[in-house]
Amino acid sequence: MNTRIRKLTRILIFGLVTFVFPAAAFAQVLKLPLGPAGTWTKDPGEINQACSPPNPFELSFVDFASVGLRGDGVALKGQSNSVACCTCTRRTKSFPLGAVLNTNGWRLVGDFYADRGPNDPYSLASMQIDLFRSGSRVAQAVFAGENRPNNNCAQPGPAIILPTAGDFTILLSSISPNTQFDQITIHLQSYACGMASNMVILNELVLTTLSSPPPPGSGPPTLGPPTLAFGALNLATPGPSPLFGPVVTPGVIPPTFQLHLYKSTGSLTNGFFGPSYPGVEIQVKTSPPLKNSSLGFANVVGILEDPGRPGTGWENFFQIFRNRLQTFRTDSAGVLTIRIDKAELFSALQYVDTAHYPSGRMHFIITLPGGSKLEFKVNVGVS
Repeated sequence: MNTRIRKLTRILIFGLVTFVFPAAAFAQVLKLPLGPAGTWTKDPGEINQACSPPNPFELSFVDFASVGLRGDGVALKGQSNSVACCTCTRRTKSFPLGAVLNTNGWRLVGDFYADRGPNDPYSLASMQIDLFRSGSRVAQAVFAGENRPNNNCAQPGPAIILPTAGDFTILLSSISPNTQFDQITIHLQSYACGMASNMVILNELVLTTLSSPPPPGSGPPTLGPPTLAFGALNLATPGPSPLFGPVVTPGVIPPTFQLHLYKSTGSLTNGFFGPSYPGVEIQVKTSPPLKNSSLGFANVVGILEDPGRPGTGWENFFQIFRNRLQTFRTDSAGVLTIRIDKAELFSALQYVDTAHYPSGRMHFIITLPGGSKLEFKVNVGVS
């Protein structure tokens, strides 16, 4: 490559993704790929030595694709079961940029979710962002959904507060003004002590210039009312019978989805002989209205009723429903709508031992902000 061409082109490599940009119009928007989960390293943080055995410990670390969710996101769950030694567990990924940038002209945009058990005072999920120049860290900041008096994942001092479930924009100049950097490193962190747990999710991370228009909203779409095209369970309509759509068994309390997946035809039906649908919907109305927010993982519980034993794959299958109920945002009226295409259900079904366990049922319990509860069941048969 001659000198003139070398000046016109920069090539940036993030994992398996390659970006080529003219130097004069360098990278208005850069997608920072978060998945797959295996591209992140695990460590006990930089504040204290690791406990032996680890405490807190990593309960799970998954990318969205591996659990049947859309989007380029990762989720870390941490848990502790002792007060004898409390440090940190975290996951780290670095993004070399291939060029020197200045914090005054750039911002990070993405989706952030953090939550802890409601009775876990010594617990905090957080995200740390480090900026590097030529291998040396030049700036860092910790972000969380709340400030807690204890956080053994970070140096003493308050965290920068982000919405606990929603889009965020971080001006890099707010971390360190007028600072040159050529690499961004992201840490997802879990601190917990005693009997405690928490979760942090990062999704659709983008680095963009301030002069660029904000990228389209990375959060899940807000859908309209349930439709008969998508068999639906409507827990949002007031009245004694909050059911909508033929895929719900009438008169059953709590209301129950009766779904059947046919492997041979790839179809999803209402019960064994019912009409075919492209997917399912669930709507939940919060009261008092919880607007433009998520219910949080502590407020959505799923109890596997069938099969009556672990290790069959059904628990992970129903995680598609549970994750969306936990993380999708309500609309401006406080109504939560989730939609699951049948293709996603069949994708998750391949990890279920349907030869020995051809049906599964999960009982969902949703605790609303006012303390009231909504319950429903999803019953799935396979043939």
